[in-house]
Amino acid sequence: MYLTKISRNFIIAVISLCFLFTFSFMAACSGTDVAESIETTGEEAAEVIEETVEEEVDEPEVEVEEATEEEALPAEEFDEYKIGEEIMGYDITTGDLLGSLIIHSADHWTDFEEGCEPDRGNRYIVFDIEITNFYEENIEYSAANYVLMDADGNIYKELECTKQPAIDNGNFLPDQSLRFWRTIEVPQEITITTIEAKPFFTDTVHIVLNTPLAP
Repeated sequence: MYLTKISRNFIIAVISLCFLFTFSFMAACSGTDVAESIETTGEEAAEVIEETVEEEVDEPEVEVEEATEEEALPAEEFDEYKIGEEIMGYDITTGDLLGSLIIHSADHWTDFEEGCEPDRGNRYIVFDIEITNFYEENIEYSAANYVLMDADGNIYKELECTKQPAIDNGNFLPDQSLRFWRTIEVPQEITITTIEAKPFFTDTVHIVLNTPLAP
């Protein structure tokens, strides 16, 4: 059977449309696969970048050295003497004798007059001081230069009443010696072990009691 010219052209057109549709469909599918592939690859790359960034921003472990306790400063050291020992002071330039100090004794004071009682829970300690001025000029002296110390290093210097003759503040002449009592009120429960003195002719010294003055 022979096809007419019109029929043949129609068939060619249909076949052409089929090929065109098939080609477009394949192209569309390929494009989708490529897009999906690109999208997948992009997501994986983003995950890799995110993990890398997280690793980079993670704070590194820092070794922290534990703070050590500050080394305790050594206690200030003073020359020590005994009760009854004469402490001599010399001029560091000329070597001349400037003065001397003797603490003759230290004890409780209980025979105070009525109205001179220590505060409740306290007691009196007295010590016998002798100072001599070998200097060429008048020298000042002060009761505040003589205080008591307990075993823990606490200082006591308060006084209400004093045993007579008492040290105060004043001047004494060259080659003059003075002897007097220093009275200090301390808590009843503490034990006095040392007299801390700063005589006019030398730095602070400690006079250690032969027997600590306990309650």
